[in-house]
Amino acid sequence: MASGRHGAIGFYYFEPRAIIPLDDRFTIRPSLRRVIEQQTFTTKIDTAFETVIRSCARYGELPDNEIWISEEMIDLYCELHEQGIAHSVESW
Repeated sequence: MASGRHGAIGFYYFEPRAIIPLDDRFTIRPSLRRVIEQQTFTTKIDTAFETVIRSCARYGELPDNEIWISEEMIDLYCELHEQGIAHSVESW
């Protein structure tokens, strides 16, 4: 994570980490199920990687001290994407 849009990148370790079980414990809320059934959204992979990561950064929406995806991180993630290592899943 970074400390602001142009801040230094640091490593943070969180325990426990978020884990989504993909077995019988996984359930979809009824409201989300209705949205899925309406087929309102299309899901795509890797069609707008940089746009997705910049949207996640939320520049202009948050004060700098709340931004954790810096310009440097975006450049690094885009490089990983170009190498086929990082991917985006998009709902349109």
